[in-house]
Amino acid sequence: MERVTSFVERIANWRRAIFVIAGLVFAVGGAGYQQVVFEPSVLTYFDERSPALRDFRTLEDRFGRSNEVVFVIHVEDGDVLAPPIVAGIRDLRRRLAEIPGVHEVRSVLDLTPPGEPIDARKAEDLASALDRVIDPADPAIRPFLSEDRSVTAVAAIIRRTIDDGERVGVLASEARAVAAAVRPALPGAEVVLTGRIMIQDAFQQEGRNELSGPVGLQLLLIPVLLFVVFRSLAATVALMAVVYVATVATLGTLGWLGVPLNGISSAAPAVLLALAVATGVHLVLAWQTALREGQAHFGAVVVALWRNGAAVCLSALTTAASFLCLNLAAAPPFRQLGNVVAFGLLLTLILCFTLLPALLLSIPASTAPHRVSVESALAWFGSMVTRHAIGLAALCGLVIAGALYGVTQLNYDDRFTHYFDESYEIRRATDLFEEKLTGTTILAISVPAKEDGSATAAAHLDRVQAFAAWLEAKGGVRRVVTQLTARAQDFATRMVDPQARHSRVEVVLSDRTSAQTLAFADRIRAEATQRFGAGVIVTGMPILTARMSLESARTMLIATALALVAISGLLVVSVRSFKLGLVSLVPNVLPVLVAFGLWGVWIGDVSFAATVVAALTFGIVVDDTVHILLRYRYARSRGDSPREAVISSLRSVGLAVLVTTIVIGAGFSVYATSGFLVNQHFSILATLTMAAALVADLIFLPPLLVLADREP
Repeated sequence: MERVTSFVERIANWRRAIFVIAGLVFAVGGAGYQQVVFEPSVLTYFDERSPALRDFRTLEDRFGRSNEVVFVIHVEDGDVLAPPIVAGIRDLRRRLAEIPGVHEVRSVLDLTPPGEPIDARKAEDLASALDRVIDPADPAIRPFLSEDRSVTAVAAIIRRTIDDGERVGVLASEARAVAAAVRPALPGAEVVLTGRIMIQDAFQQEGRNELSGPVGLQLLLIPVLLFVVFRSLAATVALMAVVYVATVATLGTLGWLGVPLNGISSAAPAVLLALAVATGVHLVLAWQTALREGQAHFGAVVVALWRNGAAVCLSALTTAASFLCLNLAAAPPFRQLGNVVAFGLLLTLILCFTLLPALLLSIPASTAPHRVSVESALAWFGSMVTRHAIGLAALCGLVIAGALYGVTQLNYDDRFTHYFDESYEIRRATDLFEEKLTGTTILAISVPAKEDGSATAAAHLDRVQAFAAWLEAKGGVRRVVTQLTARAQDFATRMVDPQARHSRVEVVLSDRTSAQTLAFADRIRAEATQRFGAGVIVTGMPILTARMSLESARTMLIATALALVAISGLLVVSVRSFKLGLVSLVPNVLPVLVAFGLWGVWIGDVSFAATVVAALTFGIVVDDTVHILLRYRYARSRGDSPREAVISSLRSVGLAVLVTTIVIGAGFSVYATSGFLVNQHFSILATLTMAAALVADLIFLPPLLVLADREP
């Protein structure tokens, strides 16, 4: 107590300096925040060291890369080759060709027989010519015309590499402006956009939306919740000041370092806001309790730090450790999320022991007498659950068994085109393209020419065509494109490398799961190697996402185990009891099992985002367990029985446990309605985990403590 008193005296003496430093940190952080940028490339989701990404880049380097904007035109119960629609398509082609950076425009009009330039012909003549030459059942025209003639596509090709976020945004905006301009010329038609440029822009825009929308919602909800609990505007402002400084300084650091955010790491501010509040709320509640017990203003701050300082430190460190375990994640954005939140938590911890005490010493006293009835109710609840210890322990076992069953029903599947829900135009356009046209599950294969020839030699071409025939015979293959079958109007890049040493073969598949895609890719690789020898590459975005999903599941299993061992070790040391440390595993592991079990029963499929939830939330759910265990240990050290210690613990920290769980749960839940399904799945699973953690800490932990710590 003397050391804490001396520490608070120093805080009191240096209050003004602390306020000035905090203000400077906030100002510098705010300036850096204005410089935060967003990474538009979808390749940022994949590890640069991944062999799958190296293959993907090798293929692009070998055959070139096309960035494209694809306009998908859909006429419900109509004909896209009707003269008015054909006239609109011609106008669209002309407008797209005028966009700076557009190298080429391809459309169904390119299929008309040679003759007078397209722009010089009448729309009726173009429509008539297309009617004569097009067979809707011909798979070779499928990239541009659906079999029922209700959908067509127009592609603007930008051949040079464009990953700059600003340029991607400009191209996407220009494409949307063109779409708006031509819609009146396409009567009864829906015009939606997809393609690599639009997908990159969607990821970039989603990052900005996730940074502003959910965080703004939190900034409205959390202060209201805190005011209801504290019944003090000054105490609410004091805690939110700590939270704002920590969050803005963390984001500002990214801005000053030039580290871009992405669709996943843009969730860091919302997560950090909730965790920062949960870190500081224990100290504010303890300060109010000490005031209610008769402590003077200065003494109340001392008591708050003395009673809760160790638990707050341990909680923050265990949570930071769980986020740092995300460095084992297969997807770099999750590593960034983990590092950003861990840094912000450590900064929050520093502020909770400097800025927050300084503010508490400066604001009016607030005893919050309304909480007495809540604390009494929690004490009664603790008495009730300890009276039924054996029954609740048995129920806990049944819950674990049911959760394990649900976990067995999980299926990890990732489809990159499904990362956005149907509310996004990019998803609707991509689904329409998948259903009606050529599909978006495309595998690209690079096969080497034999040493005795080149990729244009007759013998090599025969082998390529024989390989294509083998592919076409496989179930689920919608189309195969080779250097002989590719037409000028195909979306593909060049089909032979400049040195004529390799040929490219593209396979368009019907909708497949990650596991099915990888299995088929392995079959392709084995067959191509047998036909062409070593040096075969089979790649594509579907393979990248599938590999990432599987690798993420593996690495996060290791990360979860690492977090389990590290955090459990900290708990054992903190409570100075191996037996109680083992008991704490139940309320810490159970929430993750329950969340995944419920998802497995109700939903089944989860994206790769789910694989990080276990490692990430383990350090969060342990926070409440830490506070209960340390308070329980203190009560036992002063002579209370296990049952009395449980009741005392819930009376002292039960409200803080409720508040922190609600705040953290709210922090995650704001992404539950996100159209970005990675964040949505992550949010729902994390929120379920927090809800299950509250049940485990208040209903299952007390009886387990009583049973495990029974006196002989």
